Amino acid sequence: MKKKKEYTLCRACGEEIEINGTVLCCRECGAKQLYPQTPDEETKQHYTDAYRYMLHDDFYSALRLFEAIAKTDDSPAASMGIFMSSYGVGADREHITGNILHSCKRRNTADPCKDEAFLHALSLANANEKVAINEICDFICAEQRRLEREEREAAEREKDSLTEDGLSTEYDDARKKAEEKARKDREETERIVREAREAEEKRSAEREKRIAKAKKRERSAKLLKILIPTVAVVCAVVCICVFAVMPAIKYSSAVESYESGDYASAAAAFRELGDYKRSAEYLGTIPFYGLNAGEEVQFGEYYCENGAVKSDIDWIVLEADDNSVLLISKYVLEVKKYNEAHISVTWETCDLRAFLNGEFYNGAFSPVEQKRIMEVTLENPDNSSQGTIGGNSTVDRVFALSCEEAEKYLVGKDYSYGVPTRYVKNLGVYEDEEGGTGRCWYWLRSPGSSQSNAAKIEYDGSVSYRGSMIHYSKYGVRPAIRVAVEKIGELID
Repeated sequence: MKKKKEYTLCRACGEEIEINGTVLCCRECGAKQLYPQTPDEETKQHYTDAYRYMLHDDFYSALRLFEAIAKTDDSPAASMGIFMSSYGVGADREHITGNILHSCKRRNTADPCKDEAFLHALSLANANEKVAINEICDFICAEQRRLEREEREAAEREKDSLTEDGLSTEYDDARKKAEEKARKDREETERIVREAREAEEKRSAEREKRIAKAKKRERSAKLLKILIPTVAVVCAVVCICVFAVMPAIKYSSAVESYESGDYASAAAAFRELGDYKRSAEYLGTIPFYGLNAGEEVQFGEYYCENGAVKSDIDWIVLEADDNSVLLISKYVLEVKKYNEAHISVTWETCDLRAFLNGEFYNGAFSPVEQKRIMEVTLENPDNSSQGTIGGNSTVDRVFALSCEEAEKYLVGKDYSYGVPTRYVKNLGVYEDEEGGTGRCWYWLRSPGSSQSNAAKIEYDGSVSYRGSMIHYSKYGVRPAIRVAVEKIGELID
C-alpha cells in the first residue's frame, strides 16, 4: 500500500513542504529546516505552529514553543528551532519581483558557533543533518556580520556628517566672529545707557510707591478692624453649610427618594455621602442602582492576597440599564488554561467555561448573591479576523468577554489592561517583564487563529485575534457577570 504523503509549513515563505526525511528544503524559496523522525500527531502540530510563528516574525512565541517541544522531543529539529528563533531567522518577499530575501531579524553580539542550542543539535545530528545545521549556522554568522557592519557604517556616517565642510568654512567663521563682536560692543554701550536711565526712573517710581504704601497701610488698618469680625462670621456660616447643612439636606433628599421608590437617585446620593449617618446601610439594600459605566462596585469574595483568605471582589461596570448591570472584575482573579488538552474546542466545550460556571461561581458567591446573577444567552460569533468558527450559543452565569465585547467595552479604556492580584502573581501568571508594567495577558472566549487557539487581551490592552494555544497554563482570567438591579431588602431599624 502506498504511504500517504505528509506536509508541514515552510518557515520562510509559508508554502507546504513534503516531509521526506529529517532535513526539509522548500522548493519555492530554498529555505532549510529540520523535522523530527516519526513524531506523534500532537508534536507534528507543535512544529507546524512554531514554524508558522517564525513565518509571521513572532520569534518570541516560536522560541517559547520550541523550548516546550524540546522538553519531550530531544531532537536536532527542536534545538535548531531554538537556535534559529534566537537569531530571528526569517524572510521577506519583495513587492516588485516577488523574490524571497532571507535574513536575520535579531542582532545578537554572541558568537553563533558557540550557541548551546546549535552545539546540542550537532551532537544529536546524523551526517545529512550536520550539513544542513552548519549551512544554517554559516548563514546566521554572515547575517550577524552584515548587521554589525551596517551599524558601524551608520555610526561613521553620523560622525562624518558632524565635520563635513569644516575647513571650507574657516574664513566665513572668522568673519562672522568679527561681525558678532562688533554687534555685541554696540549692544553693550546701548545697554549701559539704557540701564542708567532705567535706574533713575526706578528710583523715582520707588519713592512714589513708598508714599502710596504708607497711605494704603493707614486705610487698610481701618478696614481690618471692620472686616475681621465679619469674615469670621461668614466662614463659620460657610463651614456649617458645607459640613452640616448641605449633607443633612442631601441625606434627607436621598431618604425621601429611597422611600418613594426612586432607588437610582437615592443610591447615587448615598454614594456621595459615604459614611454620613446611615448612608452605607441604605446603599447596602440597593447596591446596583444608579451605576454608570466605568464606576466600581464590590460583590462576592475571592482569593486576592493568598489562597487561604478571601477578600471582597472589586468589579467595574461595563453597561447599566434599569434592569441589570454588566460587570467585569477589576483585577485578574485566576490563572487557568483555556482547555487542558490541546485539541479543537469552542467556548461551549472548553474547560475554562466549566470552571467559571462551577468552581468559581460556587466559591465566590453566597446563595443569596447567586440568586442575583442572571443567566445570559451568549452569542459566540466566528473570529472576524481569522475566520475561525466560534461555535454554538451558550447560556452562562459567569463568562469571559468575546473579541467584539472587548472592543466595545474595554479597548481604549484605562481598565482594559490585565492587572494581576498578589494571589495571581504567586501562581506564576505571565507578566510584562520587558516593559516593566506588571500587566498580564488574559483570555477572551472567542477562538483565535484556529480552534486550538483562543483570543486574548495583550499587555497594552489591545485584542489579539490570533490568540495563543489553549493549553498554555500561565494566562489570566477576568470573569464577567450580569447582575439584576433590584432592592435586596428593607433597612433594619
